[in-house]
Amino acid sequence: MQNRINPSKLFVRQKVWGIRNKGSLPLSTLDSSRNENLGRPIVFLNINYINQKSILKNMLPNEPPIYVLPKNRFRAIIPQAIILMILGVIFYFGVLLNISLLRLNNTEEDIVKLLTLILLLFLIILGIFLSWHRAKHSYIFYRQLILVHQKEIFYQNIILGQARQDIWDKLFHTYSLSLGNNIFLRNIPQEVDIANYLRQLVGYNQRKSGSLY
Repeated sequence: MQNRINPSKLFVRQKVWGIRNKGSLPLSTLDSSRNENLGRPIVFLNINYINQKSILKNMLPNEPPIYVLPKNRFRAIIPQAIILMILGVIFYFGVLLNISLLRLNNTEEDIVKLLTLILLLFLIILGIFLSWHRAKHSYIFYRQLILVHQKEIFYQNIILGQARQDIWDKLFHTYSLSLGNNIFLRNIPQEVDIANYLRQLVGYNQRKSGSLY
């Protein structure tokens, strides 16, 4: 399978942002102690007392992602454009039907039709632009969380579901994956086996979280 992800990156011990980890312990308590050999404090972060999300939000700009998963843009944009055009045609015929029931002269009818067409074109272009804008944001994986449409999802909160395909997915060779709580990774290329990678990330973070208690 192409684009295989190497999960061994998850288990590399390293110093991060000037805060030292003790062994492979992740940043999870705020407890200051002094290292007798180095003569400087070692900081541990505790999720019982500190808002983990706010801490990581400040740290993320300094942490390189461990993996970036781009979406299939054609799968994200083309179906949306087709649906918008179909809805636009239905709406336009509905407007024409209403016009025929009203007592409008030819000039008024032409103005209503023109305004309707302009409005529909604007909405279709806006919808396509929003789909493109959403599709250009890749899924970004960090050590503790994944960014899904700029929303932080911590691995220990993920309930991994089964990969799914609809008609459009089969056409564009993509699939979607549920993370629980009505959150999905969509438009994932078929050649990327992201489910196994996520399973390892979730298991790793859950084990590390459990070791803190």
